[in-house]
Amino acid sequence: MKFSKFKKDILRFFFFCFLFCSLCYSPLFTDYFPSDYIGLTQSVMSWAVGYNNLWYIPGIVVTILCAVSTNRIAYLRDSSFVVQKGKHGYMRYFFSRAVLNAFLISAEFVGAEVVICTIRYKNALLLDTGFYQCCALYMLSLFGYFAIVGITQVLMTVVVNFNNISCVLTIVLLCGLSSLHEYRGLDISPVYFSKFISAWFQQGTFDWLIYVLHLLICLCVVFALFYIANIIFQRKDLIFNEQKD
Repeated sequence: MKFSKFKKDILRFFFFCFLFCSLCYSPLFTDYFPSDYIGLTQSVMSWAVGYNNLWYIPGIVVTILCAVSTNRIAYLRDSSFVVQKGKHGYMRYFFSRAVLNAFLISAEFVGAEVVICTIRYKNALLLDTGFYQCCALYMLSLFGYFAIVGITQVLMTVVVNFNNISCVLTIVLLCGLSSLHEYRGLDISPVYFSKFISAWFQQGTFDWLIYVLHLLICLCVVFALFYIANIIFQRKDLIFNEQKD
């Protein structure tokens, strides 16, 4: 029973492990780089390439996974669950599940990287580069982004009356914002708040002030989106999910 409950998370973690190995094959399994330090710092832990390519992997692939999994949380096909918990109770439930899902995705995504790098690289190298500290901060910043993805899905779900089109709308919006960097050079998406990982390893720098500011922005966006979603939901009819006059 417990395994069945966490099966989705276990499978997702192994998917991330496979994805990491396939995208970081050269620095992990070949002698293409002259030293492990160069392989780790310039290829593995870079926001522009491989597993940490913020535009393509977290910004597209994992964004889709997050939106789809959050969409599956909202099983409102009748009013019974809402009647049981009340409108405010249901929205708090929806919010907490979406945020928990975002946390698990970020932990599994970065956790796969930590596990494989711990196996592949010497512990002295990982400690000297602050690998574990950087991964903890990276996970937290990605959690902020995926929380925005999840709550955006909550908002879209409420707006379109729990129609599955909400998932498509969320994916188009968030993936579109991430893609502006690739096609227009604009880092508008909060996924780029995690760009610090390259500077951490390649320049040995980290700006705590900017990092905290980015986390506060994510927090404000999450609660603003939820507040809007909650207001809209309070005006919905419990049975037909239609807006009252």
